[in-house]
Amino acid sequence: AGLKASDYPELRYEACWFTVNLCCAGEIGILNLIKAGVIDALLECLQNSDGKLQELAIQALGNIAGTSTECRDILLQRDILTAMRSVVVTNQGQERIYKEYAWLLCNLVRGKPAPQLQMIKPILPMLLPLLSTQNSDILTEVLFALSVLTDMEEITLDIIQSGCIPILMQFLHHPIDMVQIHGLRICGNLLSGSDDTTQVVINAGVVPLLGGLVRHNKESVRKEALWSLSNLAAGTSQQVESLMQHPVILDATREALRDQNPKIASEAMWVFANISSIKNPD
Repeated sequence: AGLKASDYPELRYEACWFTVNLCCAGEIGILNLIKAGVIDALLECLQNSDGKLQELAIQALGNIAGTSTECRDILLQRDILTAMRSVVVTNQGQERIYKEYAWLLCNLVRGKPAPQLQMIKPILPMLLPLLSTQNSDILTEVLFALSVLTDMEEITLDIIQSGCIPILMQFLHHPIDMVQIHGLRICGNLLSGSDDTTQVVINAGVVPLLGGLVRHNKESVRKEALWSLSNLAAGTSQQVESLMQHPVILDATREALRDQNPKIASEAMWVFANISSIKNPD
């Protein structure tokens, strides 16, 4: 009742704050809240002009979405994306709102089994404007969500048509670890797609960017970089040639064959295995 107390803004704010905490109570508790109408009440809070109340409502919805795939799918079946778009339009430049917004969008694509494609496809154009932020927490959430979406071939074409590939390449050398890792995962996903997709990524300058990471001091970065290179090496003969033109990268990859981490050595092996079975263009 407190969430709908529009005539008592302080009470409504406190009720929303209480709901945020309740939405951390586990799946059974949250499913009971959903049955009691909490989603409708939170959507009403989003329509309020109070930015602080909107922020809490988004946070509560993000907690619900991150609880389980069932809770996530219940939210996706509601019209929360439309409500979220209006909130962002009316709160442009409000970093606190953007942070909760990114958290919610991230949770709406998180988890397996993945949501139905038609449910999450509208999320892509909501994520892309956030790539310009300087806030590493927001970037981490956005890039994680994009790493999930780029694993879906049906969405890859939309990503390419958006023109954001050169922007995504900038995150391969980002100083924040998780931003960089998610950026590398996006890159590897794209390079595992069609030859046309691989060429777009190559044209964005990915080869030297990846080459500079094969000797990185972090194992996770080396592994992701080599995985991306192995995907590229599975492309056409011209695409493999773009890799062969960088002998320094090949030397670093040979060194990785002797890496103490067997997963890294395995990825390096796949680079050369794929090079040895070059595809000729049709």
